[in-house]
Amino acid sequence: MMNSMRSVLLSVWLILLFRLAALGLGPHEVVLVVNADSEDSRRIAALYQKLRSIPEQNVVKIKTGWLESPGDISAVDFRKKIMIPVKTVVRERGLAGHVLAWVYAPDFPTRIKTTPPMSLQGITLMRGVVPRQALIKGGLYASALFSGPNSSRGVSHFSQTLDVSREFLGSEMPLPNMMLGYTGQRGNTVEEVESCLRRGVAADGTAPTGTVFFVALDDVRSRCRQWQYHPAAKELSRHGVASEIKHSYPAKGRALLGMSVGTPSLKPDALGPYLPGAMAEHLTSFGAVFESAAQTKLTEWIRAGATASCGTVTEPLSLWMKFPNARFYAHYAAGCSMLESFYQSVRCPLQLLIVGDPLCRPWPASDVTVTLRGIPAKPVNGRVRLEAMVEGRGSEWFIAREYFVDGRKVGEEDILWLNTETMSPGRHSVRAVVKTLGFVKHQCFVTGTVTVAEKGGKR
Repeated sequence: MMNSMRSVLLSVWLILLFRLAALGLGPHEVVLVVNADSEDSRRIAALYQKLRSIPEQNVVKIKTGWLESPGDISAVDFRKKIMIPVKTVVRERGLAGHVLAWVYAPDFPTRIKTTPPMSLQGITLMRGVVPRQALIKGGLYASALFSGPNSSRGVSHFSQTLDVSREFLGSEMPLPNMMLGYTGQRGNTVEEVESCLRRGVAADGTAPTGTVFFVALDDVRSRCRQWQYHPAAKELSRHGVASEIKHSYPAKGRALLGMSVGTPSLKPDALGPYLPGAMAEHLTSFGAVFESAAQTKLTEWIRAGATASCGTVTEPLSLWMKFPNARFYAHYAAGCSMLESFYQSVRCPLQLLIVGDPLCRPWPASDVTVTLRGIPAKPVNGRVRLEAMVEGRGSEWFIAREYFVDGRKVGEEDILWLNTETMSPGRHSVRAVVKTLGFVKHQCFVTGTVTVAEKGGKR
């Protein structure tokens, strides 16, 4: 009887309060690409979506029954069967205007059959375009996201989050991306990948007090980038982060925030403990060549406790441009996410496979509270006034606002007027994002649900 007297019933169920570490790259700014035909991919993606509050609209599932090999794919097949389908979904869902990066769940091909081979990360960064052979092989391609330096006396640019990069680059913006884990041959177990992702979340906003170790060995793999170590250590010191340049591995028991070394083989589990958020890698030839038993694989770092690592999918030669510059850790300490730090520190990432939690962000420490005000006490029709408010230490810096409904950006003003009469019956997600200004933008968000009832009803 009451239903027949109301044309629209609106029930607003909003999570009004979130206490989150300030993020660089936000979960609404990534697309999570899932292998729909892989149980491991679906399981890990579901966990990550929950851990990171990635909107359902930002999850794209791809059928991969056409794959001939679990490890390799042609550039043509990548474009036709991964790149174009995902881009189409992103456009149709209205996400293209604010998505800045892709995140691959496991069980996608890691190597592209170009000459020489590229990695999944490399061809995605290039949006499916294959550069000239000499640019790939010689490490001569220079990513627009790389912030320098190119030599010991070269120029370095300020750290910045991806939204700032897109403001500068516009249509020239590449497509940075990472893979949550690798579970194939010589890879990690599903449980190891899940533990890695949980470590990433645990690290957020903790400003950890361990040490970044730069290990300088008498090996060409190490010597090719030792010129980076002292400047990076000075930059880390300005951020209040401890680092050491050593000629041997740190003793077991030293809390490890990061490790930069060049060697074909080592035992990551003989080091550490690895603090949540740690990134560790060893510049070598076959770190992501999983069909070969030669050399230590990047997955050994994940197994030992790192939150991210990387390695090349083919012989890279001892070219520093193809691996993270030591400034990775300076970008990280400046407040950039794991993914943002990687792409600012790798000049030529075309053959690099990057694995771990892309949204992990240990710095800065944060105790900011976000609330969404203006929720009516009873069902209403028409417009609803919603306003995101920020409290806590440093809250005065969070002056920008973004509002999303069902994954689509609907406003950037201080207040959102939500017109429920234009919304279809059913549940609708609402997200309010607050941001700082500057080169490294911090953000927090509050999410909730608006439920609009069926209209009409007989009297």
